[in-house]
Amino acid sequence: MQQFVRNVNPARIGDITTRESISSKDPSRDENTNAEKRYPVSYEEAPPKYFALQVLREDRCGGGTLSVMNVGKLSSMLSPSTCAALLRPQFRIDVPPEFVKNDTSRHIIGSLMAADSSGAPNMLRFREDIMTPLNVEAAAALVELKDRLLGLEVQAETLHLTPDCLPRGSVVLMDNRRWLHARNEVMDPERHLRRVRWDARPFPAMTM
Repeated sequence: MQQFVRNVNPARIGDITTRESISSKDPSRDENTNAEKRYPVSYEEAPPKYFALQVLREDRCGGGTLSVMNVGKLSSMLSPSTCAALLRPQFRIDVPPEFVKNDTSRHIIGSLMAADSSGAPNMLRFREDIMTPLNVEAAAALVELKDRLLGLEVQAETLHLTPDCLPRGSVVLMDNRRWLHARNEVMDPERHLRRVRWDARPFPAMTM
């Protein structure tokens, strides 16, 4: 992992301990699955494109399952009008209070979805508690997105990586834009992960 970090420098490195995980009770938590559906640092103009998680100690008490969903598959479950609305910069994304660096940067305006060079909408940023639609079209699109995330079709396409799948020493590499991810409640007070984020660049914007 240390050699990997040197190769992707500059990178952001941080440890995720149980104290942090248990104290971060998030309004974006899905009450049905007890999982937070989110795209980390989605409030930044240039969020890291990739991240890696190294398991230093897995949750041995039945919690801490990482769930991932491919954004391309998710977008195919949305109506064309919802995808079009999510592609437009018509959402206010607030910076969580603990990450505010100055009073002039408390939110950004942008889209929640982005398309690749072929026009396929396969990138998404989502954290429900900090995102506000700015018009009726955006509000309707956000409602449909949240409904789909709670639906059985998305649940069937979600990959659940339990601690048995990711024991101590495991490393997960993920494209932060093309995979929406979540985790359920952490139960083990000794759970410990190391996270690396890199390749920060502006979230792709659709030209209006």
